Amino acid sequence: MDEIYLILTANGRITPWFKWQFNLNANNPPTQPNGVAPLSYASVGIQDLIVKLELDPLFNIWVGRMLVPADRSNLSGPWFINYFLYPGFLRVRSAPPPIGIKSGANGRDNGVTAWGQVAGGAFKYYLGAYNLDAQSHDVNPLLTARVVLNLLDPEPGFYHQSSYHGAKDVAAIGASLQYQKSGAFKVLAPGTPPTIDVGDYRLLEVDALLDKKMGDAGVGTLESATYFYDERQPVRQFYMFCAGYVLPQPIGPGRFAPAVRYQFTETPNVKMIDGYLQYLIQSHFAKFFAGYYWADMGPMGGKQKAFQFGIQIIRL
Repeated sequence: MDEIYLILTANGRITPWFKWQFNLNANNPPTQPNGVAPLSYASVGIQDLIVKLELDPLFNIWVGRMLVPADRSNLSGPWFINYFLYPGFLRVRSAPPPIGIKSGANGRDNGVTAWGQVAGGAFKYYLGAYNLDAQSHDVNPLLTARVVLNLLDPEPGFYHQSSYHGAKDVAAIGASLQYQKSGAFKVLAPGTPPTIDVGDYRLLEVDALLDKKMGDAGVGTLESATYFYDERQPVRQFYMFCAGYVLPQPIGPGRFAPAVRYQFTETPNVKMIDGYLQYLIQSHFAKFFAGYYWADMGPMGGKQKAFQFGIQIIRL
């Protein structure tokens, strides 16, 4: 075992509408911001530190360090997906700057989010500004917007999952935007100093999830996401397609749940496929998993592959 990730969570409320949340993480090897190589020693730090003004289901304000609501995967977190690797090539060794959303370490950033929901989470919206603690005066806020429409069971609250393993029937469509003025750059020519083209960072993302009970046939999951980037990013388009299945009959105390995912990009061409077999004792809250991934990073990092085994335990 060469990796462990622990989170200690605390939360509470001052009044029914004035709440707080604090998450402390211990990570070995530690997760680093975009494009920074892993450190050789463990880290302990603040993962979430949020003051919550939950005034009405239609309008809430969270301030502090939190997940950036830029796609379904980030709002699910690595704990509530069917895969050990986070989507977007974020954890492939020796990869270039990550392909995915723009955020700080662990998918978080420091800022403020206004969000709300209708009909208990049948429709949700998010509007946020992040990167607000930058020490340089020329760093602009990272602006993010997202909407989600649930056609079957609602998904109440700020967070959600990318698979519910039969606890819900979800048919959801989501879309997100990210923008940061002068937040993108591309090296045109190396040198001292190098010639750099600076411009605005832009991301358009669309995702869909169908996660449904099929009676005596078990539970099926289909998920897809598409990302479109500005011309200064490492890739211009990124696509993800996922399929999962939960067997209807338990074997021992749990159920087996295979899942497969294919990710690829355009300009340049990068692709990755990974498959996992989960043993669900209590959905995501207690599970074992084994998997394999193969990635062809092309000119950006060569070919990579690995077997992976893990145990996940969550106690709320």
